[in-house]
Amino acid sequence: MSKITSDPKLIEIQKALELIESDKTWSVIDDAIQKLSKLYTDEPSMLPQLNKFLMKMRSPIESSITTDRTRLSGAAVSLIQQVAEVLKGEFLPFIDWVLPALLKLPTRTNKVVVTRATNCILTITKVTQLTELIPFYSDATKSISKTLRVASMKAILQVIESFKPESAQIHGQLIEASIRDGAIDSASEVREASRLTYAAYVKTFPDLKASFDESLSEVARKYLLPKPASKTARSTASFKKFMAQKPRADSPVIPASSLKSPVGSIKDSDLAEPGTYVSPASPLSSSCQTPLEATSQSHPCDLATHCSEASALLSKSAISDPSANIPSPVVNQAHAADTTVLETLQTTS
Repeated sequence: MSKITSDPKLIEIQKALELIESDKTWSVIDDAIQKLSKLYTDEPSMLPQLNKFLMKMRSPIESSITTDRTRLSGAAVSLIQQVAEVLKGEFLPFIDWVLPALLKLPTRTNKVVVTRATNCILTITKVTQLTELIPFYSDATKSISKTLRVASMKAILQVIESFKPESAQIHGQLIEASIRDGAIDSASEVREASRLTYAAYVKTFPDLKASFDESLSEVARKYLLPKPASKTARSTASFKKFMAQKPRADSPVIPASSLKSPVGSIKDSDLAEPGTYVSPASPLSSSCQTPLEATSQSHPCDLATHCSEASALLSKSAISDPSANIPSPVVNQAHAADTTVLETLQTTS
């Protein structure tokens, strides 16, 4: 063992880290890594010495990060995350060997390992805000591993959300390329991450949205750009919203006698055709809700006819029989339903 420090604590840690990993020694290495992490937290005055020591211990730390032993790997990942949180922007000298090691972990099948590594990467991105991280993430979006592509796209999203706009824009072309590739990815998780990243990107850089949208393929636009609502969808939504309304508590129920009194009013026998609805008391009740629901299984023309006749009937009743006290909102809702149904049927026919 070559002596790289004179500090007794670090000499002890060095001896443990330079052991060959085995079933008998891995726990000793794990303990040494945890002691090193604690020094970064408890001994700020030792930071220059600790950084030099960590750089000298690069090889054993890398091996511990990528080991198949979940517990040992977790200790090494926690150490790197702790160092990044303490050093922030001064973490730059370590990313050339730390990032490649960390980016190997999301390719594993162990979900604990994947989640832990992804969280560490996102933390490093957020606390250091180093633009030198972006090329690592951009390259990782081209990996054959789906979980690594998801993790790297999340990291790019973290860049957009955490970095100052002028810093993120330094590698704007790499970010846009990653979004375009992610939008047409075969994995739905990657496409969703790309969609979220696109939304954050155009919100942060609204002046670039038009030119970026023009660079997207038709397939990419399908997943990234919001779809305008069609006229049919708007009419249907309006109709459903009306049908979901409930009568006001202070609105009286319209008596059947007041609805049948005007000349030309609807009779039950007029509706007694095959496939149509016959009201047990009145062709209309509680703002047309029940008859409209009941006739939903009938021919569309029946639905339109019933609604038109019902709204006309309400108007006549309100005029000819003032004592019926039919609230004006009920009449207005019936007219609105009549108009919405006719527009929907015309659109869909």
